[in-house]
Amino acid sequence: TCESRRASQCRPQRVPTSHDIRRSTLTHARHAHPPSVRYWRLWNQPVHKWMLRHVYFPITGLGVHKFMAGIVVFFVSAVLHEVLVGVPLHMVRGWAFWGLMAQIPLIWLTEMLKRYFKSDRIGNAIFWISFCFLGQPVAEILYYHDFRKLST
Repeated sequence: TCESRRASQCRPQRVPTSHDIRRSTLTHARHAHPPSVRYWRLWNQPVHKWMLRHVYFPITGLGVHKFMAGIVVFFVSAVLHEVLVGVPLHMVRGWAFWGLMAQIPLIWLTEMLKRYFKSDRIGNAIFWISFCFLGQPVAEILYYHDFRKLST
């Protein structure tokens, strides 16, 4: 009971806020994974949580290894990206699909280089170059090229 303890121990416990949980999640993710993995886990929390709930957990529940379940999640996400880009343009070309699937070996390469150089900076550089400067712009150019070809 509270009478038998010091007053400092009798204070009500503070309930963690959503900010505390988000900060804890970001701090854990920042130290536990390379930049490319952190990006895919944190950039779109609703989609990430949906993929965990409806793809990753059911697959791992069947006994599939975590790494293979992660590849399946990337595959499902890649198919959905291709559908979301290709269907409105009336052309499914696979550029979004293969762009997303290329992230899997890139994550592996990033992890190897991070260990070799003993630094997270190389992973950060690879992520920004491959995703922001090459990946999405090249995919957009390819879709635009194919779209123009169909229009003429």
